[in-house]
Amino acid sequence: MKKYPGVSKIQVAKNDLLDNAYGQCVALIAQNLIEANGYDNVIAASSSFGKDVVPRIGGLMDLQAITDIIQIKDGGNQFVRPIYAGNALCTVSTSDKIKLMTVRGTNFEKVP
Repeated sequence: MKKYPGVSKIQVAKNDLLDNAYGQCVALIAQNLIEANGYDNVIAASSSFGKDVVPRIGGLMDLQAITDIIQIKDGGNQFVRPIYAGNALCTVSTSDKIKLMTVRGTNFEKVP
């Protein structure tokens, strides 16, 4: 784990459904992983795949996804994201116990 500072565990999913993975398969597997381990933060890159999977997890678990986060504020309780085609920024929060997020990796500093 020395290679990934701040990471204490890495989960690897092995399932036949992942041979030709698509959003719904990954969302179902992620839902089981989240529920089995009690995770309260689920983060994916703001890629087309991440923006496909995270809202599907939200639909399965009745949670709202917060997408395209460019900044995390207030100790992880508020999130800044662009709106109006990136011409304005808004700060959002959620009362959901589990936070589902996609982040724009280019807006965060690289971990050494």
